Amino acid sequence: MKSKDFMEFRQDFINRCFALSDAKRIEYTENNQKLDVHTNFRRIGNELSVNPVKVMGVYLLKHVKSLITFFKMGKTFSNETLESRIMDIINYLILLISYLHYEETKVQDSDVPEDRLFLENELQLDQEQKELNHVNL
Repeated sequence: MKSKDFMEFRQDFINRCFALSDAKRIEYTENNQKLDVHTNFRRIGNELSVNPVKVMGVYLLKHVKSLITFFKMGKTFSNETLESRIMDIINYLILLISYLHYEETKVQDSDVPEDRLFLENELQLDQEQKELNHVNL
């Protein structure tokens, strides 16, 4: 592949990765994407009492293991394409590095209103979940 063709392919592929990430974000953030793109990982981590990074690791490993199976067997065994799995791996790595960056820099920027809004939203969701659990008992 010529360099020019590679650069065009790379740019198109990355654009499609970002489009996939943007499309999935609404579902994974439970419509909280404007306040916290890592909502899903924080909530699951909270529910399981583990760090959100570990949750991301599990999601990422699912796709990496699938890729390793492809390397070993030379084919895929589900309806999910190899391309979409690679896109997911790239997107999870970007989510991971953005989460680590945010955690590192939020200490320096502790008066960000979004943090307060996110926490208020989480407290409200926790209260709603407790009420639902109480009703179901």
